[in-house]
Amino acid sequence: MAQANEIRSRTRLGSETENRAMNIGSTLQEITRALVGQVDKIRGSEYPIILGLVLLAVAAVFVPRPYEAAGEILAGNRPSAEVVLVEGDAEGPDGRDGDALTSISNSDKTFEQASSVASGDGGNASEMESSSSKAVLAEQVTPGSMEVDWISGSPDCAKSDEPAIQVHQYDPATYILRQSLCADFEAPFMYLLIGQTRAFLLDTGAVAAEDVAPVAATVMDLLAKEGQPRLPLTVAHSHGHFDHRRGDGQFLGLPDVVVVGNEPAEVQRFFGFDNWPEGVASFDLGGRILEILPIPGHHPAGIAVYDTLTGILLTGDNLLPGRIYVSDLDSFRASSQRLVEFIENRPVTYVLGGHLEMDNQGELYGPQSTYRPDQRDLQMTREHVLALDQALGDFGRYTFYSAQDAFALVNQGNILKGIGGMLALFVGALVLFGFRFIRGRRSRAVSTLT
Repeated sequence: MAQANEIRSRTRLGSETENRAMNIGSTLQEITRALVGQVDKIRGSEYPIILGLVLLAVAAVFVPRPYEAAGEILAGNRPSAEVVLVEGDAEGPDGRDGDALTSISNSDKTFEQASSVASGDGGNASEMESSSSKAVLAEQVTPGSMEVDWISGSPDCAKSDEPAIQVHQYDPATYILRQSLCADFEAPFMYLLIGQTRAFLLDTGAVAAEDVAPVAATVMDLLAKEGQPRLPLTVAHSHGHFDHRRGDGQFLGLPDVVVVGNEPAEVQRFFGFDNWPEGVASFDLGGRILEILPIPGHHPAGIAVYDTLTGILLTGDNLLPGRIYVSDLDSFRASSQRLVEFIENRPVTYVLGGHLEMDNQGELYGPQSTYRPDQRDLQMTREHVLALDQALGDFGRYTFYSAQDAFALVNQGNILKGIGGMLALFVGALVLFGFRFIRGRRSRAVSTLT
């Protein structure tokens, strides 16, 4: 109990620092995004280096929350960088529930254990046998519904009557939550998966204030069953960016709730990975096994979550219908290849990401738009996983933007480097101008005296 109180105190202090950092960064964001506006409409991925340098500043409009870099530094990124145990007594070593976790370094072994289907010949089964196995597994997948019209925000949020959080029931034990665009333009999705002995929430959204977006209250209401005790809840994150974890504080003080940290070491320790980012971890909800796959590249602690019960693959910001920001191209490529290998022998009903930023015509909404009519479906398919891998393979080292049919790749690292280089040139030019100006004044002063 004392440990939990200490962690809460550190978290609140960190949140105040984080808020100050985000306010500073928000100003930087407004200035940066005001530079331009229409790079999304440029098709093609390769540009001459000189033109690229000029457009890098323009492309800064697409940097997702550029204040995050400043915010992470100023806030130290420590409040959420550890596993937070909140008045729960079900934890095992290192704050983990020993009955819920197993770590498997071989993804094929995970597949065999979860499905009880042998691949044969050391995993080198024939294409026919593989197809047969997937067909058998597909029949075991629990069906659900994606018939839903997602809230689209409003051109005037002050007059909007949309709910702060939309809840869609995919099946009796699976819920998809979306925050309102009027609560925050990121409008992230959150996923609640319920087993027989525990529940799992992926992401807590972009809003800290419970009166603006009551994530915790909504989740607890969904978990409440008349005449039955509420199941223990594990709260994890698709990755550590602010817009997916700002609601963490709402879960502090709630009994039987565990909030997982957002740095690679914390995620690795909690789920029991032996060789991050390799391997697959298995998390048991009781009659429902989740498979956790590390996918850094957008964020160092990025994970994908595969639900063996429904066949749903949750990919966070690594794959979604919208802008996909690449912070580490090599890591992103490696993660994409692992994801392709991961789904090879698994049925995938839907691929669901963390945001929805594209309309039915394939056009991207403005980065900070709070009104998005005519949205396309959130769900993607295994073909999009393959398309992402192909697009990353074609993504040049000096490319900063590549538009695809269902998403757009943005190399955040190249953009930031370009902006940094242009700022350095600007500062250098100012120094040189100042030096010449001062030297000129001195020369004129000497001439006057003589």
